[in-house]
Amino acid sequence: MKQESKVNKTKIFVHTPSRKEGRALKRRFLFNLLLVQFVIFSAIMPQQNVYSSTIATVKGNIINVRKGPGLEYDILAQIKQGEKYPVLEEKYGWDKIKIGNYYGWVADWLVEKNVSETNKSEQTVKAAIQNLNVRSGPSTSFPIIGQIHNDKYYLIVDQEGDWLKIQLKPGQQGWVAKWLTKQSNTPPSKETSKKEFVKIQSNRLNVRSGPSTTYSVIGQLLKGDQIEVFEIKNGWYRIRYNNQDSWIASQYASKVDHNEEMTNLPKVFITLPGTNIRKEPTTYSPIIAVVQKGEQFPIIGTEGDWYLIQLPSGQKAYVAGWIVSVTGIEKKIKHGIENALAGRTIVVDAGHGGYDSGSIGTYFNTKEKDVNLAVAKLLQKKLEASGANVIMTRDSDYKVSLEQRTYLAIKNQADAFISIHHNTISNPQIKGTITYYYKNIDQKLAQTVHRELLKQNKQIDLNPRFGNFFVLRENPIRSILVELTFLTNYEDELQARSPIFQERSAEGIFQGVIKYFQDK
Repeated sequence: MKQESKVNKTKIFVHTPSRKEGRALKRRFLFNLLLVQFVIFSAIMPQQNVYSSTIATVKGNIINVRKGPGLEYDILAQIKQGEKYPVLEEKYGWDKIKIGNYYGWVADWLVEKNVSETNKSEQTVKAAIQNLNVRSGPSTSFPIIGQIHNDKYYLIVDQEGDWLKIQLKPGQQGWVAKWLTKQSNTPPSKETSKKEFVKIQSNRLNVRSGPSTTYSVIGQLLKGDQIEVFEIKNGWYRIRYNNQDSWIASQYASKVDHNEEMTNLPKVFITLPGTNIRKEPTTYSPIIAVVQKGEQFPIIGTEGDWYLIQLPSGQKAYVAGWIVSVTGIEKKIKHGIENALAGRTIVVDAGHGGYDSGSIGTYFNTKEKDVNLAVAKLLQKKLEASGANVIMTRDSDYKVSLEQRTYLAIKNQADAFISIHHNTISNPQIKGTITYYYKNIDQKLAQTVHRELLKQNKQIDLNPRFGNFFVLRENPIRSILVELTFLTNYEDELQARSPIFQERSAEGIFQGVIKYFQDK
C-alpha cells in the first residue's frame, strides 16, 4: 500500500537588506573573490623562494626520492627522466630536493647537475648587524649553531617564512632571520683554500696515535701512498687513518701538488658491474655511488684492504681492494675472504626461466624470472672475484628443470647451493625477506645468509624457516632458498626492480656465504 508522505509546513521569512547592508555584502563578496583568485594564482605560480644555482636533471627512467641521504631510508616518491629540481643540499653523494611541500633526497649518480643561468639575483646575503646568530632551524626556538658577520656574503639555498637557509661552508648549512640581513646580486666567491697531500717515501711508515714516537703505532702506510694532510706540528703531519686522527713523521713524506700528480696516481679498474663505492672502509658503511665495469679512478690512499679513491665530482670514497684490479700500487687482498672462498664451489640458482616466468608483479608486471637472474649474476661476479668456483644453473632466459638444478650441485660436489626467488601472497600488505632451508644441517647457512642479507637490503625480517621445496628436499648439498621480496606488495615490487636493491641483495648473500665458511 502506497503511503502518502507527510510534509511539514515551514514558514520562510525573506529578509531584504537595506542599501547600507547591500554595499557591505558587495564589498565582502569582492574581497572573498580576490582572496580566492590570489590563492589560486599563488598555487599555480612557480615557487621563487627556493634558492639554488645548481639544477639536478633526472637521468634514469624513474628514480626514487628518499627521506634521507642513503639507500637505507624509506622511499618518499618517484620522479621521472628529464624532470628538473633545484639542489638544496649535497651530502654523502646525495642531493636534497623539494617536491611539492616535501623535501627528499636523490642519489647523485642518478642525476645530471648543472649551474642554473636563471634566478641569479638576490642569491647571496650577509648580516645587517655585526654578529648574527645562525640556527639549526627556521625560528628562534632552534639552537644556535654559529654566527655570521657583516663582512661576508653567503649563498641562499632555501627560504621558509621570514627565515633564510644559507650555505656556511661545504657540507654545513644554517638558518638566519631574513629581517636582520642584507641581500646582494653578487654570488659568493668560492674559497680557494688548497688541500695539501704528501707522498710516502719510506718502504713502510708507521702511523701513530699522536705526534711523537712515544705514541702507539696504529698502522702503516706503504711507499708511494698519497694522503691528505690536515695539520703540521713539530715535524709531524696529522692525517686521517681508519676514520681517526693520526700522525706520521714528516721527514719520511714529501709534499706533492695533488692536481699535477693526479694524472700520475695509481688507479683502480672496476671489474664487476654494480660495484659499491662506500663512505667508509667497511662493507657496512653507506653506499654513496654504484659504478660499472670498465670505469677507473685515481687512488689517493689505502686503509687496510680498501682503496681511497677520488670520484669525478672530487668526492673521496672507498672501494674494496679485493674486487678491483689496480696499476701502480700493491694489490690489496682480503685474506680472510680469499681463504674462506678459495677453491669452494658454489651453485647459484636463478629460479624459473624461459616459458616459466614464475610470479608476476601485481603493479608493474615484473617477471620473477628476470629479477631472479639479475641478482644471481651479481652474486656470481662477487663470488668469482673472491676466489670461488661458481656454477650457474642458468645464465640467461631459458627453462631448467628442478631435477637438472639439483643434479648440477650433486655432479660438481658443490659446497653450497643458493636458490634466488621472489615471493607472492594473497595479502598485498605483506612484504619482506624469507630464507628457507629443509635439513637441520642447513639451518646455520640460512641464518647466516639471512642476517647479512637484511643488513644490506634493509627489508622486513620474516625470519629463516623450514621450506619443503624440491631443490632443498632432494639436494644432499648445503642448500638454501631466498625469497627476496613479495611481488604482490607495491613497495616490494618497486624494490625488486631497482638495480641498487638487486646489488645490495647480492652483496648481502655474498657476505653471508663468506661469514658461513669463515666460521666453519
